[in-house]
Amino acid sequence: MTIDLNGHEITINDGAANVIAADVTIMDTEYSDPSFFEGQGTSTGGIVKKTTGEAFVVVNNGKLTLKSGNIVSERTNTLRAQNGGEIVIDGGYIKAQETAIMATGRASMITINGGYLETVDNFVIGGNGNASSAGTIIEINGGTFFGHVVSDGYIACGIHHPQNGLLTINGGDFYIENGVGLLVRSGNVIVNNVNITTTGNISGKVADSKILIDCNDVCVDMKSAYSEADSTHVEIKNGTFIAAEEVNSVMLLTDNQEADAERLIVSGGTFSKS
Repeated sequence: MTIDLNGHEITINDGAANVIAADVTIMDTEYSDPSFFEGQGTSTGGIVKKTTGEAFVVVNNGKLTLKSGNIVSERTNTLRAQNGGEIVIDGGYIKAQETAIMATGRASMITINGGYLETVDNFVIGGNGNASSAGTIIEINGGTFFGHVVSDGYIACGIHHPQNGLLTINGGDFYIENGVGLLVRSGNVIVNNVNITTTGNISGKVADSKILIDCNDVCVDMKSAYSEADSTHVEIKNGTFIAAEEVNSVMLLTDNQEADAERLIVSGGTFSKS
């Protein structure tokens, strides 16, 4: 099924999430690219979720493909792939008060090829650290991502990967204000290429952990001891990473440096200060 917004707006006031268990494509033939400087969509149409609960949760081998158009959640998260659901982002603009898109549960998949994703608070892309949320597959091939923070005691985050799953990053441009670009607490992460720019020289919490995180481009956090943290392995093969002058671009946060040293491997990339 294809939904063409055609410049119209759909407002969702129901508190429950909308569940997709079929193959659905959303597009907007009146779509125009969002502006980086405005930080908001310029499409004339879109889907706006005004209450708590995700705009869409994709489950049970269902698939949601966003080609163009806006999907906005004004209260919490916007999109979730759960328990075998799949989400593909080819374009469009996704905005959330908290998380733009997340995967939870075995065989849940997210593929991002393009588009603009932005959060007011919390993290842009990620998962859940519970054991039942493991087994996810996330692939980022492109797109532009903006992370911000408004909650006291917290920092912004681009990608939060606290679950035992596979995350492959082949591209994308991340601009994270007062926050961390990629935060890994469990799972296998391969960075083949990416551009990450972070700002800020503050420390704060991300998600439900009490451990304070700096505004690194990449942080591997073993101190939080999330479920199946022993699966954690991150390899950075290439990319451009820019952090604030006083902040380490890459950080391994651990109480046992010798035991955890091999969890973070940097074999390529360009690292600089803003």
